[in-house]
Amino acid sequence: MELQDLNRLRDIQRKSGGSEQEAIALTRTMTKLITKPDKAYARFLAANVVYGEDHKIGNLFLSRAAELGHTRAIKIKTLMTQISTGESAKKEFERMSSEIHEEISPYTGINAFGMF
Repeated sequence: MELQDLNRLRDIQRKSGGSEQEAIALTRTMTKLITKPDKAYARFLAANVVYGEDHKIGNLFLSRAAELGHTRAIKIKTLMTQISTGESAKKEFERMSSEIHEEISPYTGINAFGMF
């Protein structure tokens, strides 16, 4: 994840004016334009920083990353499905969630100007 990814998510937040429906519409437009799996996954990570975990915005980027073949995104989506259907994948999901926290932790203290 790069600072540009965080900035794009902050742009969505700003342009939506606090409207979740508008943020989702802007996100859907952005996800359709993304053609690289790593970019979609990076935006998923950025959405976790800007919107918090398990937010619809992040899930849209995660779905796009999986659709484009990003291995880790596919694994996360599979685990989410297994958990929601009652299958035992909780420990693996928690491990992956911990890894995501490690990936985004350097960015969680960045303010709107990209500075700590």
